[in-house]
Amino acid sequence: MATELNTSFDIIRANLDLALRMVTFGLEGRRDACAFQTQRINRDLAAVRKLQEASSRSKDLNEYNAACQSMLQDYMTASTSIWQEALGSAVRNQSAFGDDMRAALQSWQSAWTTQCQKAADVSGAGTPMREWMERFEQAISGAIPDAMLAGNKGAEPALAAAEGGRPKKGEQHVG
Repeated sequence: MATELNTSFDIIRANLDLALRMVTFGLEGRRDACAFQTQRINRDLAAVRKLQEASSRSKDLNEYNAACQSMLQDYMTASTSIWQEALGSAVRNQSAFGDDMRAALQSWQSAWTTQCQKAADVSGAGTPMREWMERFEQAISGAIPDAMLAGNKGAEPALAAAEGGRPKKGEQHVG
């Protein structure tokens, strides 16, 4: 009796959940990357505007140099803040991704394990096949030794043929 593997909705749901979690993580990563890019653009824009103001207000090169140094300090402070925020976000996202994937994979494994147990059908519907395999294993494991113990002389050539004519353990082969 053959058992059919009917895909249950639990497996479909688990596969879909896993795929959607991965897509969600990718989109959230893109969103965060765009937010950091926006911050970098705003930082650069503010720096250029400060340089523009400094060039229009400065009366000499020393005044312009002081304005440039102030702009560079602000630029480096903003850059450091963006880098720290991005690093913190990367660490949080990595941890969250690991937790989400672990949960999704556990759900996926549970759904597949349940389905495989149903396919194996341990309830008894697969019993004829199991009984046949047990009898077959018993016949194979017990046929040759039982024949030898019973004194069946016809089993000796069959035993030699089954062993491929090789010497038994402990015997030496002289050729």
